[in-house]
Amino acid sequence: MKLIATTLHKSASVFLWQYFKHVAAFKEIQFYSESVESDELFKNRDRSENFIYSPYRFGVNDALLYETVSLDCLCLVHIRNPIDILVSEYYSYGFLHRKMENPLSGNDIVEYRERVKSEGIEKYCVRIVEEGGLDKFKSFYEFISKNIKNPNFIFSSYSCMKHNFKKWNAEIGERLSLTDKEIKTLFNRHNKQFLLVPLKNEEVVAGTAVRHIRNGEDRQYLTELKPETIGLLIRAFLRIIPFNIIGLFDDLTL
Repeated sequence: MKLIATTLHKSASVFLWQYFKHVAAFKEIQFYSESVESDELFKNRDRSENFIYSPYRFGVNDALLYETVSLDCLCLVHIRNPIDILVSEYYSYGFLHRKMENPLSGNDIVEYRERVKSEGIEKYCVRIVEEGGLDKFKSFYEFISKNIKNPNFIFSSYSCMKHNFKKWNAEIGERLSLTDKEIKTLFNRHNKQFLLVPLKNEEVVAGTAVRHIRNGEDRQYLTELKPETIGLLIRAFLRIIPFNIIGLFDDLTL
């Protein structure tokens, strides 16, 4: 198996790292991930070896992604509603990202976090549109459009993953020729991320949660943003989503 999984930031990329690391272990093949900075190892790998690379965050170094998918490699593309991504970015950049060890980068993060918090969610989303922040989305959707009929591509839905993980897990497992036992094991290992139940005391170690709860709902922006802001964002995204993929994915139905 040769597989690379790609998605945009704030689309459960950390989950893709956890999930496919287990798949690689089942298949006893090499695992690479941007999350553990293994790009150089990946570039210098034996090109005949089987591997899984997950996640490959789109928009970081896309040349390596394009080169990889041209080598008869499976490519899983994980898609999330773009306006929900902006809402998630606001809360992540404004409230959740922690100060890094490097003082300079740490100060930069703190400064940006305060800027995001002070402008509020409406102005943040509008600023992203007005300052060219949709370029990464445009390139991502063009990548999907170009490969929509490519048999080596697997298109994955954040919405399905979030609300029907059993179905999502079974479909991915079938496409990757996993055994029933492996599919069941993956479900049992990862299903708790999608259960909207409070963390128990034993699930918090030294003040840090050991189970991540994915609270982002589909079209969360409908309750977070004003109608006029939503209208502006919908028009902006419809201008960059290629015609041939409009209507094909629930996550891109605005």
